[in-house]
Amino acid sequence: MIRLSWSLALVLALLIVVSPVSLQAAEEEVISPTAILVEAPESVPVGERFTVVARLTGSNGEIYGAVANEVLQFLIDGVPVRRIRTNFAGAAQLLITQPPPTGRHTLTVVYPGSRSLAPAAASTTITIAPAVLEIQTVPALQGVLIEAAGQEYYTGPNGTVSIPFDAAGTHEITVSRSVVTPNLHATFARWNDDSFAATRTILVPKHRILQAGYD
Repeated sequence: MIRLSWSLALVLALLIVVSPVSLQAAEEEVISPTAILVEAPESVPVGERFTVVARLTGSNGEIYGAVANEVLQFLIDGVPVRRIRTNFAGAAQLLITQPPPTGRHTLTVVYPGSRSLAPAAASTTITIAPAVLEIQTVPALQGVLIEAAGQEYYTGPNGTVSIPFDAAGTHEITVSRSVVTPNLHATFARWNDDSFAATRTILVPKHRILQAGYD
C-alpha cells in the first residue's frame, strides 16, 4: 500500500507539471491556417459606388465552421475604412460610397486571427478612372466647340466628342451657340433634357450622354 501510494503521488506530481505544457501544445496544434480572397472591380469611374467582397477561408479555399462572425478590417491605401463581421460562409461585403480620387489605389483586407484561426491578409489594386461625358450634336456636326473643365474640345466627323472629368460633382460646360461653315449655318436650340442654355451645369458621374440640338 505504501509503495502504491508513492507511485500514485509521483504520477500526480508529473501530471501537475506536464499538463499545462501539454495543453498549450494541443492548443497550438489546432490553429488552422487561413487565407483571404478579395473580389473588387479592376476599374471604376470617379464618383461611382462599388462593392468589395472579402472571403475568409482555409489556406486552400476550404470553408471552416469557425470563419463565421469573424472581424475583417478593410483599408484603402493603408487607411482603415471599416470593420465588418463575416457571415456564415466567411464572407464580408463593403459598399464604398465615397470612392477615392482618380488613380491607382491599394485595397487591403486584414484578419487578425483568433484562438483557432491563424491571421491573414490580402491586397488588390483598383483604378479610379476619369468619368466620361459624351456629347452628341443633332444633327451630327463636325467642329462644334465644347468648353469644359478649362479645356476646349471639338466634335468629330460623327458629331460626337468624349470629355473626361477627374472629379465627381458639378461641372459647367458650354457648347457653341452657332456653327458657321461655307455650307452650313446652325444655331444651338436645346439640350435633350429640356435645358435651353448653351452654358449649363452637369453632374458627374450622373450625366453620361447629352445631346445638343441645332437648328
